[in-house]
Amino acid sequence: MASKILIVEDSPITRIVLRAKLARAFYTPLAAEDGASALAALNETRPDLLLLDLELPDMSGLDVLARLRADRTHAATPVIVITACTDRATRLAALSAGADEILTKPVDDELLLARIRSLLRRSADLPAPAGGDHATGFDLAEAAACYEHPGLVAVVTRCTEQRLRLARDLALRTGHRVTALSREDVLSATRPEGPRPEAFVLDADADTGLHFLSELRTRPDSSHAGVLLICAGNGRAAMAFDLGADEVVAPDVDPEELALRLAALVRRTRAAEQRRSSLNDSLRLAMTDPLTGLYNRRFALAELSRIAAEARTDATPFSVLLIDLDRFKSVNDRFGHATGDIVLTEISRRLSANLRQGDLLARIGGEEFLLALPQADLSEARTIAQRLCDAVKGDAITLPAAAPPLTVTISIGLASGQSGEAIDALIDRADRALFKAKAKGRNQVATALRAA
Repeated sequence: MASKILIVEDSPITRIVLRAKLARAFYTPLAAEDGASALAALNETRPDLLLLDLELPDMSGLDVLARLRADRTHAATPVIVITACTDRATRLAALSAGADEILTKPVDDELLLARIRSLLRRSADLPAPAGGDHATGFDLAEAAACYEHPGLVAVVTRCTEQRLRLARDLALRTGHRVTALSREDVLSATRPEGPRPEAFVLDADADTGLHFLSELRTRPDSSHAGVLLICAGNGRAAMAFDLGADEVVAPDVDPEELALRLAALVRRTRAAEQRRSSLNDSLRLAMTDPLTGLYNRRFALAELSRIAAEARTDATPFSVLLIDLDRFKSVNDRFGHATGDIVLTEISRRLSANLRQGDLLARIGGEEFLLALPQADLSEARTIAQRLCDAVKGDAITLPAAAPPLTVTISIGLASGQSGEAIDALIDRADRALFKAKAKGRNQVATALRAA
């Protein structure tokens, strides 16, 4: 679906021209002629980006921007200020109020569209949930306070004198730790380990500057870092945005504007990293058992289906083990559930330590585990199962306080996958084999009969 862009502009001619340009670029243009209608349109149409004039008939564009940034629902919506004002105070005020970009009328079409693409791409990489950050419990005020601590910024320019001067000036103006590095320093494979820069300040010289920007974006340790590029010319600036620059400024940029843009870039980079971290945590929690750190039942069953499908395609064997701790109820009854948790965690560790790479271990019940062994026939699976029994029983588990060390055993039911057999049927065979191992005295492995 085409991105919706709201044009907030009191000049009918300018609105018409911008609408035409955006439509030709396959966006959905919307329009508002004053601040009040713009604020209403935010809730009615939920645009993906705003083009905002600062001189509106009913209120200042800065007031619109301030109200937008104070609304958690729209606080992350990108805003490009388009203004005829070129004075320093106006630019600094707009950046301080939360503008993502400031373009001066008449706007260069190539630069405008490149900047729109850049901001929309940034939004799409880490989309805000419905209801804004508050919907995830991530309060913007708390976030801002959290992010205002010194970060690490690298100034990487060709001219050594410029690097050192910029590093000193930005450190004083932003409060961040700013280091001056050469491009060789940044790309060196032997550079010392330590914190990686959250943002880079680069220059786009005529020969290799944009290539260096592309190189940063392809490297894992800098692909998500913020990049501010010092670049002359609208055409090169537009190219820089398309290559992944977050901010582009002219070589004669006001030092205070440069500092404001860099500080905002570091905050956005940290917020994006927090979002990625939260997303990774959510995915991990959705797949794992919180006590043992093993995979959970839901994920394990999906993975087992995948393993079975690959085995059918490749005509290779696979096996499934159901593992149950023997007499675990008596552990909880005698020592309490906290001690039971200690036992489960230690057993999980011992099982994990005795598996092959690629094996799948999951906790699927209170004291029950599932183990999938890709490319393991019945004979190899029995060997692995016996090794697990020995590893669990081998050393007593040390318990807290004055409780004596505890020896625990496991019983294992083993079934080998068969072509065309449903996963439920395979697990049922392993379960019946586990019951047989329990009935025969526990602490042993029993093998399921082949499916009929």
